Amino acid sequence: MKKKLLLSISALFTSMYLFAQITVSNTQTATQLVQNVLMGFGVTASNISVNGVPFSANNVYPNITYFNAGTTSFPIQSGVLLTTGNGSGAKGPNSSPSFTANTPATPSVATDPHLNAIIPGTTPLPTNGVVLEFDFVPAGDTISFKYMFGSDEYPEFANSSFNDAFGFFLWGPGISGPYVLAGYPAGGQTLAVIPGTTTPVTINTVNPTQNPTYYTNNQSGAAYGSAIQYDGTTVLLSANASVQCGQTYHIKLAISNVGDQSYDSGVFLEAGSFSSAAVDVAVATVSGDTTIVEGCTFADFIFTRPAGQTNDTLIINYTIGGVAQQGVDYNNLVNP
Repeated sequence: MKKKLLLSISALFTSMYLFAQITVSNTQTATQLVQNVLMGFGVTASNISVNGVPFSANNVYPNITYFNAGTTSFPIQSGVLLTTGNGSGAKGPNSSPSFTANTPATPSVATDPHLNAIIPGTTPLPTNGVVLEFDFVPAGDTISFKYMFGSDEYPEFANSSFNDAFGFFLWGPGISGPYVLAGYPAGGQTLAVIPGTTTPVTINTVNPTQNPTYYTNNQSGAAYGSAIQYDGTTVLLSANASVQCGQTYHIKLAISNVGDQSYDSGVFLEAGSFSSAAVDVAVATVSGDTTIVEGCTFADFIFTRPAGQTNDTLIINYTIGGVAQQGVDYNNLVNP
């Protein structure tokens, strides 16, 4: 009897797992999605824009949306979704090998020089998509975020001229590369590359025959059950760059159809993953704020390191200011 009960419970959870779908909502503005969803530890963002239009990020767009994987098997639990068509078209199940949800996917960028630069040879220009840009200041010496690219052009249009494109283009101090942007004479680089190479991730570079290690087949829901519509995706990847602490950088997150406006594609950006490897400093006092005053009470200075650095030795040097004298007004503090 116990065996039958356990088997029934297992079947119930398996059924829920297979038929669950991601949810997609466009109730938040582009600014809210960047500031409240994408941004993580050690990074502050500003000057957010959509398709290069000032103040446009204060609007809600159907192709810059929030997604949540819920109880599905999709590898990213929640985050920001950028799509060539309507973001709702990314929801499962995988019911069509050629799904397109362009209406009302506005705004739409007609063409983009940086996306065009990563499309090889003489293939057609980008035709419709979206560009999300912002400045950011890192508190550490690296920045990273996690993402997955998916498309209904997989697998039949792999290695063809219909090569939907996306890129994460970065400009700023210490960054150089082939992507030209006014105000950045050294050029920029794209962070969406095949690990260990400088090759951009596209449908033509990651598919069943090209770099298949980084490709996941989802035809008929093979990988994710009913979670998403796309026939194929990349595996979960990480975009990374070395930066200078406290300096201002500019990043451009862009995606577009190529050659036509059919067969949707999307980039899933993991919530809270846009972060910098930095040490966070906080002050805790008896009064509950960060003000330290003379008296027989305690204050704690709390240095918090990123979780990914817990296996490394970290030495912190810090500067103390103010009129209070160390060793007279308060106990000696170890530095570093």
